[in-house]
Amino acid sequence: MIILHSFWTDGATGAFHVWGEDTTLPRKTPARRGRKPKRPPTLPHPFAADHAALTGALGGSGEPGTAAILLPTAGSDPLPSPGCDPGSVIPDPADCSSYLVPTISMSVPIAHLADLPAGTRYGATHQFWAQVARFALGLVVRQSFVPGPRGWEALIRGEDRDRVIRLTRALPPACRFWAAGGGGRPPDPEALVTSFLNHTVHEIVTGALEDQPLLPKPRGRPRKKIPPGEQWVEILSGRRDDFTGDAPEIARFVGELDEWLSPKIDPGPLRACFRLEEPEEEESDEWRLSFHLQATDDPGIVIPAADVWDRRGEA
Repeated sequence: MIILHSFWTDGATGAFHVWGEDTTLPRKTPARRGRKPKRPPTLPHPFAADHAALTGALGGSGEPGTAAILLPTAGSDPLPSPGCDPGSVIPDPADCSSYLVPTISMSVPIAHLADLPAGTRYGATHQFWAQVARFALGLVVRQSFVPGPRGWEALIRGEDRDRVIRLTRALPPACRFWAAGGGGRPPDPEALVTSFLNHTVHEIVTGALEDQPLLPKPRGRPRKKIPPGEQWVEILSGRRDDFTGDAPEIARFVGELDEWLSPKIDPGPLRACFRLEEPEEEESDEWRLSFHLQATDDPGIVIPAADVWDRRGEA
């Protein structure tokens, strides 16, 4: 039986890394011969699943690799996770050491995370990222996303903001420590969750636009220089990962883009709201359209525009 674990590393493209425990392998690290080194090397995890087993459990392909991850230990051996050994108890506090594990790295495996296949066990980290991926799918379904400078981004407002806070608090500590590469500084929890959300939203939207070009096919000779605006559209269509060319020109374009997007991402405490009211009398066909201000963080708070005018902006 394979128990899958995973972690996310931020970056220009981001990467989702999966490793696993193989319950059929011995739990003990093979004894070393000779003198004990002054600086012990990072040992291979004794019961980590190999690349073939990981690929089979994931039902797809990815980039095979190796990662040094921090794990609780007993002596020189890593402790099994609760999913690998339901009876295991991890002491608090626990000693930790780095171990080398085979990994499969890829972009966000949306189909896999949205509906985890039966027949495989999943650790707390993998279950957590599956939960965040399903949240990202919900955002796209509700069209709660915007075109950011580096790609499509999740639009987090109102109740969705509360959801992100809850997810951040529920982030397993291992997700942060594994993302740090075994010895670096763990990333900020909210930044890590937001990065995963944005990359997942971008993958979903660009996947839907795969057969729908957003720009006309260029004619004539290939151009040496592509304007930042066109590069941005190519990023949004999934045909380009990042900007290239003149750095000051790109920085100026990104700054203008941020300025344009800012009111849409953070509209402030109030927004305009229209209310269509039915006729008071059954025989009447006069509908009334009224103008209000609505609290962005609580849609139930609606202030008639007349009250705002009477108070001259003090509402």
